[in-house]
Amino acid sequence: MVQNLPSEREVVSLIPKQFSVDGFNNIRDPRGMIGVRLEMKGLIYTAPKTIVHNTKKAIQQAGLNITHKVISPMALSQVVLDDGESDFGAVIIDMGAGQTTASVVHDHNLKLSTVDFEGGDYVTHDISVVLNTTIENASQLKLYYGNADSSDASTEENVSVEVVGKSDPESISEEYLAEIIEARLEQIFTRLKDPLEDAGALSLPGGIVLTGGVAATPNVEKLAKQIFDVKVKSYVPSQMGMRYPSYSLGLGLVTYASRLNDIGIIADNVVNGAAISLRRSAPQASVQEQTVNEPEPKTVRQDPEPKKKAQEPKPEKGKKMSKVKDFWSKFFD
Repeated sequence: MVQNLPSEREVVSLIPKQFSVDGFNNIRDPRGMIGVRLEMKGLIYTAPKTIVHNTKKAIQQAGLNITHKVISPMALSQVVLDDGESDFGAVIIDMGAGQTTASVVHDHNLKLSTVDFEGGDYVTHDISVVLNTTIENASQLKLYYGNADSSDASTEENVSVEVVGKSDPESISEEYLAEIIEARLEQIFTRLKDPLEDAGALSLPGGIVLTGGVAATPNVEKLAKQIFDVKVKSYVPSQMGMRYPSYSLGLGLVTYASRLNDIGIIADNVVNGAAISLRRSAPQASVQEQTVNEPEPKTVRQDPEPKKKAQEPKPEKGKKMSKVKDFWSKFFD
């Protein structure tokens, strides 16, 4: 590696771009070639060790093993962006429940990722606090009557709200509910705008693509366009049973894994030290293989007991065989 990593950071993902064998560049797959010096150019994504360790620990406690890691925006770009948007550049805003992530993809690579630690749960909390209702009721109000544009919401249609401490529900207008939602989403978008502007991401021709559960809120594209002043669209998976923005990341991870080639896995394992553990485990595998294969000739030459045990479940067949042997023994030695 051309530069050392800080002690508090760890490699999360490696994406190889090209290999060089003895000075010959632009090699995609060097396996099978003969050479003295092998070099690789690629992109390494790092993250704080504490975050990576805690994530690994949670996955292991769930009874799962990690075979490969990937930055989630890279997986999202596999399905959210088309080839032109990934090449010329676009911004993906993943509006999840716990946080909102803005990622810049250009030349099929992740160039920038910034996180705002507010998401759909904060919108639900705002509704709960302002209307003095439970989180469950606030979530239902957001899902069925929510709107990201108060000017488009109806002032005549009323929504029934169960208020804590009151036996009778109260009525509020859809416009009032939309004002609560709009205020929080506007605050999130405004905070994300500054780092995107500083990086020049808002001038990319692909514009902004919204995804995640909060992206299903009506008129959220209109609100984002007003704040960012660029082209904005939402992505919804087209697969049957997955036509909701919150399934985008899961679909992206599956798609990324299906397109991952052997070279990417090998390079990532080498950087993360997995290749060393594989070499150490190889002799153990050969020893186990020998111990499994050796008992077979021993049971044939030295230990006739297994045959007798195998014949015990079928006593009738054994008796017939002994009678046949006794008969032929009278004629032959």
